[in-house]
Amino acid sequence: MIVRPLANGEEARACELLGGEPVRNIVLNSLLSECGLDGKRNRGRFYGCFREGRLSGVALLGHFAIFSSGVEEARAFARVARRDHAGELAVLLAGPREAAAFREVLPVPGGECACQPAAEPNIMLTLTSPAEIPQGYESDVRPAVVSETDEIARLHARCHLALYGFDPAAADPEGFGARVRSRVGERRIWVSRDARGVAFKTDLAAESGGVLYLEGVMTRPDLLGTGVGTREFGGLCRKLLRGYHTICLLVAEENVRAHDFYRRIGFREHSRHSLVHYQGHAAHSLAPAALHAPARAVVAEVAVRG
Repeated sequence: MIVRPLANGEEARACELLGGEPVRNIVLNSLLSECGLDGKRNRGRFYGCFREGRLSGVALLGHFAIFSSGVEEARAFARVARRDHAGELAVLLAGPREAAAFREVLPVPGGECACQPAAEPNIMLTLTSPAEIPQGYESDVRPAVVSETDEIARLHARCHLALYGFDPAAADPEGFGARVRSRVGERRIWVSRDARGVAFKTDLAAESGGVLYLEGVMTRPDLLGTGVGTREFGGLCRKLLRGYHTICLLVAEENVRAHDFYRRIGFREHSRHSLVHYQGHAAHSLAPAALHAPARAVVAEVAVRG
């Protein structure tokens, strides 16, 4: 078994392997199609695992560890991450068995004696038909405009602080602001407004082959429990399914309220994943109020109570 960086011209081989599970691999598929093997947005490097010359696994290693592989390939990717990307890893996202195998090999950043951060069980939910969405959910959600960027950033940071105990804007103001501005400019952040400002937002984070991955689903805190989030998100999903055959998102397994919210709209369980935050875990003992897990802006769901 050999692990090496994928070279230009091998994108098609990687896409063929990842295409076998388009929902599970939506993040990798999207980055490959939009950024290629060496795009800056990848924040890492694409690797292939080869068995007797056949590509058997694909991974993005660096700031993230995201891979599509079997257990043995996961261990092989971990050895490369330990050798070539020590200290970079912030977030691991993989199937539960593959994530466990990866963690067996990769020491915890901070030393062998450091505690392993917890693996958070996550569930990928999917929605495939407008008919599954109850009638009556209408939406005024539309792409955000540049003048709303600062307001969106404040809402995003406020919700993260309330739900996860850290403020991404305080921990990484330059990087956080740049990511929000970039997504607004690319029409990836969609919002609705009321008299008090942005009432609801979500990010169209990744898309490939008719699959759309959403994240950062948020209702303004003073509107939680009023039905605004359900109405806006349900109506938006109905619109989006005119252009995509599947909408998917990740939600923490323990977040019962979020699961209830998504099920009301018609989402159903697709697959299980493990999410591990290394840098945030390390920072916890130093400054709980300043925890930062940058990759939540790419691969994780923010719970909604609408």
